[in-house]
This record gives sequence, structure tokens and C-alpha cells, in this order.
Amino acid sequence: MRYANITQVDRFQLPASHPYLAEVVLDPADWCRFQSLFADEPAVRLLGYDDPADGHMIVYTACASRETRRRLEDGWG
Repeated sequence: MRYANITQVDRFQLPASHPYLAEVVLDPADWCRFQSLFADEPAVRLLGYDDPADGHMIVYTACASRETRRRLEDGWG
């Protein structure tokens, strides 16, 4: 685990039920679609995001499993 990952985990206080942090880089135009797709998904909890910069934004999500994190990062990364 890289130092940056540790810092983000501490920043968001991951819930025990969702111990894996996914950092998804999005085009800001995709934010509304991303949010609506995962707002009610039980395996994913939206934690926060960084303001858009250089045409991208980072969305932080807590995932219930490594597999969920992998699929989320592969599908949107």
C-alpha cells in the first residue's frame, strides 16, 4: 500500500462494512451518471470527491470487497 492510500483511508474513515477504498478518476461530465448509478448500490458507498481540475475529478468510494473495488476502478478508470 502506498502512503497516499493510507492518507486517503484516514481522511474518509472507511466503515467496517466497506473496508476497501476505490479512487475513480472521472470526467466531470460523468459525475451525475456515476452518482446515480451507485447511490443505491449496497456494495458501494460514495464518500466524497475532489473538485475538478485539469478536466478530471477523483471520486472516493468505500467498497464491500476487493472484487467490487477492482471492478469499479477497471470500469471507470
